[in-house]
Amino acid sequence: MIGQIIYGETCKGTLNYVFGKGGMRILGYGNTFSQNISPKFFESVLHFQGQRNATKNRYAHISLNLPHGEHLDDATFHKISKEYMDKMGYGKQPYVVVRHIDTKHEHVHILTTQSSENSSKLTALTIFLPMVFPQLYQKMAPSYKQQYESVALGSYLKHAERMHAPFEKSAKDYIAFFNAKGFYFEKGTDGLQVKSIYTEKKASFTLSKRTSLYLNSIPNLSQTLKEQQTVINGLVKYGRNNLKNLWAGHLMERGIYDKVAFMLTEEKVYPNLHSEMAQQHMDNGLRKSINEAFKRQSSIQQNRLLRKAVYAVSSFLGNRGKAQEEVFNGFKDEFTDYSKYKRRGLSL
Repeated sequence: MIGQIIYGETCKGTLNYVFGKGGMRILGYGNTFSQNISPKFFESVLHFQGQRNATKNRYAHISLNLPHGEHLDDATFHKISKEYMDKMGYGKQPYVVVRHIDTKHEHVHILTTQSSENSSKLTALTIFLPMVFPQLYQKMAPSYKQQYESVALGSYLKHAERMHAPFEKSAKDYIAFFNAKGFYFEKGTDGLQVKSIYTEKKASFTLSKRTSLYLNSIPNLSQTLKEQQTVINGLVKYGRNNLKNLWAGHLMERGIYDKVAFMLTEEKVYPNLHSEMAQQHMDNGLRKSINEAFKRQSSIQQNRLLRKAVYAVSSFLGNRGKAQEEVFNGFKDEFTDYSKYKRRGLSL
């Protein structure tokens, strides 16, 4: 068997070729948490994963070719492809194996992302997959879903610890800051573990020994762990167990205040973040962004009320249908046709 690898910065053209060839057969996917996904969806996953790699050779196009006259059934060819990916160091990357029958020698195409020690690791954004790709999340097998959520919890935990550090004064603060975001801690067989209101109850991530020792320094830790439920139950009660609430808090921590203000005023999404942190962000610019958002919202609402008033007056005067529309359009044009005021100022 002959293997060839071609690296590239983009994957669109290769995906179109591999999936667009007549008679092609998809033998299986690797590391996509489900075999029941469409080529189009895999394209999104591959593109997303590749863009996290800073190198130019983000994607790998592999072809495995049998000598002329040799034959393998689909299951065997797929098994060999999986073994090849593991031995070449691509076994943990998302990939697809596609069989083509357009040449005399049998062969498969494998598309994946470049694997290197310098490539990006899982980040805090991993936990937001159900919000970004809800269809993929729904199609995950339960065992894969639990595995993914455990990894996501660990990735977010490391990020959150760095964000909390400037505010944290004690081990109790460590717990309180995570509670405010919808995360809570329990004693497990291997030590303390973290869970969340956004993941399945079985999904958990075991804390490092160092962190466990830190939290065990709390006098009467068992009581502190019980007291978590007051905060956690409150978030669930008021419908703040949605990833959008965590996302709003994440954006706030990154200083993207305009987006947070929009979510607050337009979508009524409230960030899950400790009050001490939220207050600092309010002072750092969030309050200004919220005030500007309210002004924009107020302006839009005033325009809507004005429009309703015009229709009401039109109706009172007996206009209906097209006549009513003309009255409104005439009123609208009087205020929005700025060509009337070219080269001369507006006066009130």
